[in-house]
Amino acid sequence: EYEWEYFTYHLEPYPEEGAYPPLNVIHVTGMADSNNGAVTPQRYTIADSTALFTMQFLVSNDQTLQCTYQPIRFLWKDCNDNSFCYYGSFTDKICIGVSAHVYDLVWDTIANHGNMCYELISDYDDPSGFPTVHGFQMTCMDSTSTRYPLVPNTSYFNGGIMTICVEDIDDRGNPDVNLNSVPCEIGDAVIFINSFVYGDDAFTIDVEKQTYATDYNFDGVYRTLEDLQCLMRCIDGDVQNIGQYDTCYTGALCAYYENSRMDIKSSFAEPVGVLLMKVFPASVINYDGITYDVDLAAMETKNHIRDDTLFMIWYSFDGETIPTDCDELITVPYTGAHKPSFIATAAGYYGEPYELTFSDNLPTAFELYQNYPNPFNPGTMFRFDLQEQSVWTIEIFNMAGQRVRVIRGENERGTVLISWDGTDDNGDQSATGVYLYRLTAGTATETRKMMLLK
Repeated sequence: EYEWEYFTYHLEPYPEEGAYPPLNVIHVTGMADSNNGAVTPQRYTIADSTALFTMQFLVSNDQTLQCTYQPIRFLWKDCNDNSFCYYGSFTDKICIGVSAHVYDLVWDTIANHGNMCYELISDYDDPSGFPTVHGFQMTCMDSTSTRYPLVPNTSYFNGGIMTICVEDIDDRGNPDVNLNSVPCEIGDAVIFINSFVYGDDAFTIDVEKQTYATDYNFDGVYRTLEDLQCLMRCIDGDVQNIGQYDTCYTGALCAYYENSRMDIKSSFAEPVGVLLMKVFPASVINYDGITYDVDLAAMETKNHIRDDTLFMIWYSFDGETIPTDCDELITVPYTGAHKPSFIATAAGYYGEPYELTFSDNLPTAFELYQNYPNPFNPGTMFRFDLQEQSVWTIEIFNMAGQRVRVIRGENERGTVLISWDGTDDNGDQSATGVYLYRLTAGTATETRKMMLLK
């Protein structure tokens, strides 16, 4: 709203070395001089409620952020930060306006978007010094860093972003993917299946509501094969044991490359009710030449290529399953010297979770994946790729930056699965909340968020 003659901004790291979790600072500079320039201010006074600049934030589908408040605060790194240079009509000289008061936004009930109020947090003699969120410091009055008088005449009000809760979008009383108030019908299953191969485009009514309506096993994790299989069993009337499972089946998929073909063999602990496979890059695949095992061919299937990846899902409305062993589960012909790779997920007949391992599909880069399940209670699984034999460390932090657990190990090149039972280094169960887990292997490091929800 204001006619700046010069305006710029840049992103810089939080000035406190070693701060965790890592924070970023936006540094904004604006000039509204009355000299010449491409833009000349049309007014020299700033009216109340004038927007000096605006920040826009992206929408996130990170489920760990739900019901949380992310504060956005003013930061003072030195005496010159968050100040205004102006001509004082009463003093008849140029002055520097600095903070007189700093207020923090406080919610009485974050989860329910309760009443908010502002709390005074100004501290002119912050014992920790700079950087500080408590405003202008009195030590600056004796500073020689500025040639103009410093006048405490500005109030700063911090704000933040409130991320809505799942319940505010859909109460999930009866999961209903097509939002027609009729749960557990074939129409729900068709849309749900399409979402695995077509992505968000399958949800044509309301992406958020339809996503939250996919939690058929009520484990707090949306759009999983376990949820889909629970829905399939609900449709055919075989609803035994539907829900969350304490056990996790294991399986292995092995790829063999010969004569420009990738043959994938499988071994599962129990028959598989639904299987999702992603083969990439799709640009090297001879799509018309793909063949399936006779048992896999008995299942219904849906395929689609997007983002240079072939998505394939096998399922059954009639209770068919994929047997425990298939010598040639699927054969994928390809062209050129570039061999395709694959990843897969599966669920048991009643929606039991599966933990799959892969061979001859060795990773070429370091990568940390999202933990599963997430949210979780009480335990969860970490998965990461090592492109070479490495000594690795997983550190788990609460949102106060305190390390609650550290897990160490060493593995050869490949995909590594590590479980965490939700306890800290003292063996005590961790509290409900959002946590950060950081993986370090050699010089590589990556951090992700997760939620412990009791």
